Amino acid sequence: MDVVFNTSQLQNASQEYLLESVIHETYHAYLYVNPSVLNNLIQHVYMAQNYVNAEVALLINLYPPLSANANHDALALVLAGYGDLQATNPSAFNAILVTYGMTAADVASTNAGYKAGTSGTKCN
Repeated sequence: MDVVFNTSQLQNASQEYLLESVIHETYHAYLYVNPSVLNNLIQHVYMAQNYVNAEVALLINLYPPLSANANHDALALVLAGYGDLQATNPSAFNAILVTYGMTAADVASTNAGYKAGTSGTKCN
């Protein structure tokens, strides 16, 4: 399975953002080769229902500062990956946000800092 990243989107991103991108796409690859796991749900809904805590734990394990403020930044990085649900399935996206005590604006603004490299660990 090939995973292709948009390098222009990632050129200034922090290490945390890059790691979350790799984790997120790895879950997609797993689901593509194991379609029975989906149970007829779209992948982002399934991933949000089943993998958020594992993603957060992995990010925090490798970047402990992400655990500050009740894992706020780690959660924002993970939940931002499901942003397409905001347009395609807003009720599912809003339920996910409520579950984790986040708002769409907060997720977007926090994620933007890591994507731009103004938050988190700079890449060398």
